[in-house]
Amino acid sequence: MIAALFAMALQATAPVQPVSRPAAGAARAWLGEEGARLAIDPACHVTDEALLAARPDCAARLARGETGVSLQLAAALAGSSPQGSARALAILERAIAAEDHSAAHYLMGALLGTAERLPPDYARARRHLQIAADRGNIAAADLLGQLLIDGKGGPRDAAGGIALLDRAAKAGFPGASVKLALTLLQGRRVPRDVARGLAVLDAAQAAGDRQAQMLRVMATSTKVHNYQLLPAPVPAQVRPQNYSVIDNPRIPPAFGFDADMQRLHDLPFSDQAVLDDLARRAPTGPTPLLYELARRQSGVDAERALATYMLAKLRMTYDAARCVDPAADEALIAWDRLVGPDLAFMTRWRGDARYRAAIDAALTQEATLPGDAEPWWVCRAGMAAMTAAMGGNAGPLRLKPRDSWPALRDAARTALRDLATDRKNPPAPPSPGPASKDPQ
Repeated sequence: MIAALFAMALQATAPVQPVSRPAAGAARAWLGEEGARLAIDPACHVTDEALLAARPDCAARLARGETGVSLQLAAALAGSSPQGSARALAILERAIAAEDHSAAHYLMGALLGTAERLPPDYARARRHLQIAADRGNIAAADLLGQLLIDGKGGPRDAAGGIALLDRAAKAGFPGASVKLALTLLQGRRVPRDVARGLAVLDAAQAAGDRQAQMLRVMATSTKVHNYQLLPAPVPAQVRPQNYSVIDNPRIPPAFGFDADMQRLHDLPFSDQAVLDDLARRAPTGPTPLLYELARRQSGVDAERALATYMLAKLRMTYDAARCVDPAADEALIAWDRLVGPDLAFMTRWRGDARYRAAIDAALTQEATLPGDAEPWWVCRAGMAAMTAAMGGNAGPLRLKPRDSWPALRDAARTALRDLATDRKNPPAPPSPGPASKDPQ
């Protein structure tokens, strides 16, 4: 996502011209009227400050806080390293102080509000995006709308978020129509409004949006059958459920993402009461709670979030190892995808002291936790369990012998411990993106 956000702020057709994507008129609509005075000079487009220093005119313009030069260098630095990302924020702050351009507020909000380059600061991101959106920046409206709906950085504002997404959709911002329609059709974070959701898709389809066209067909199809297995501690409670495209869960429930977990995941992200409750329950509860805890901690304590994520990976590795069906191993990938958007910044910490400290903390905490709970949330992941449940005979969990569990736990711990010192093969980072057809 961040590459597209940078392109939104940086693309130009010629020196000293408004940013344009794909045309100057469209770009001005997305950036607001200020887009008409945003100058991008290719001569100043360099990847670091040392190169810029060799171009005195460009360096002087950067020192004055000229927005165009600042955006170009900030984008390059943000893509280089954690230190570069921090320096990019300082450059943008200077540009905002000097010229207060909405594009600088937008890029600042994108860096702080997407968690792709830096630990997220959603409250600060909302403030900058609000300024840009109020001035007509449609890209900012699109991103801010999602933060409001998710309740990131402040209270959830469903009505405000929908209004911003609607503005972005009507302006033709890429992906905004589908995002808005899905939000309305699913009704997970906002009141469900099927009629309005379909109307949004119809308008987007009429404008040539092929993704909207495909979603419109799937959203109204009665021929789509997506059976998922809902796990439970008691076999009699295990049952299959048929989902549509719209209400399809984020990841298969057989990996622990059941209806209760979906509701928890959809609660406002920055709600302190939810975070406190998770911190209390997650260590000794089903492992999916640890993933959700790590995701929410990312907004307040990045290093603690990384340690919790490592603990979740360790526990899920042990959980899956105890299942007879090897399909349980796929839970590790599924949960990485779910939490990835809020923890993607950690990929830039691999190999440094923070990464090793997080692994050490995870190992220390895991040693204090019980290891005898049956991993019902993940051991019904394969087709054999689905077939049995469809036939009304879920049966007991198929687990490896209990006398093998201590060795399996030790193996999981050893694997994580080894990775703390293996810079060539660091722990697999979360992968942003959905694990199902639902991109929300």
